[in-house]
Amino acid sequence: MTHLFKVQLQHSDMFVRGIDLEKSTITYQIRDKNTGQSMESETTAPFFINEVEQKVEFSGGRYIAISLAALINQVLA
Repeated sequence: MTHLFKVQLQHSDMFVRGIDLEKSTITYQIRDKNTGQSMESETTAPFFINEVEQKVEFSGGRYIAISLAALINQVLA
């Protein structure tokens, strides 16, 4: 069974499959909030940690809070 962590966005939802802290990558998929249809296929993207703004940034402008990334990593580990 595959576990995903759902992050609710304004018009869609991001489903995170995993965060690899050693490789600094995040694997996620974007789905339509209403229909559940895939809007973007599953992607594995590099991330970097912005300490000043307390967020994990990836894929050209997407980000999640550092505390949320830690929770996701703990739940999916």
